[in-house]
Amino acid sequence: MVKFLFSVLLVLGATLFSSCTSFKTSNGFMSVREDEVAVPEPGRALILFQRDNARIAEWNAVNIWEITNREPQLVGLLHGKMKAARQVDPGEHDFMLAIVGRTQILRTNVKAGMTYFVQVNYSRGGMDGNAAYSFMPVRAGDENPMTAADVSYFNDNAKQWESESMISANNHMAKAFKQWEEYSPEQRARFSMLPTDGR
Repeated sequence: MVKFLFSVLLVLGATLFSSCTSFKTSNGFMSVREDEVAVPEPGRALILFQRDNARIAEWNAVNIWEITNREPQLVGLLHGKMKAARQVDPGEHDFMLAIVGRTQILRTNVKAGMTYFVQVNYSRGGMDGNAAYSFMPVRAGDENPMTAADVSYFNDNAKQWESESMISANNHMAKAFKQWEEYSPEQRARFSMLPTDGR
């Protein structure tokens, strides 16, 4: 009887936990724009980031920042299956993800008129370093599991969050660049996106 009750509690707990974390498209700082497909602005490139639906650290948003020229600018605060979009000028741009004190850099080089897709997946170690989550660029020739629909954009209160988080962002950025310097050539190639990866 005790075993049975324990099994029932485990199933209920897993169900509740799963229902709290499944396929979110909005949160307190970002809301999805339905029936809209994101496209590059004239003369610019579009980079789309999508977090996976792993249950690990789901209660924490994955913070994505552009850190080009070492000036952090918030790109997304992602839960569940949320997507964030970033319009950028052609050329090189660096991005950082941060969650539960862990960081990672993605180095990109993009062309105007192209859309670039980046998955943000739960890291299982190995070449991902110590990141809790990891950038996974969708490469040229790979099957693309993402779309440019149902992207979430910032609510009015996100700017205040960004401002209040700037000291933390700068600390994370310093850690991320130090980590990048310690990467092997293989790791740097893994976390770099080429102009030809656009679609």
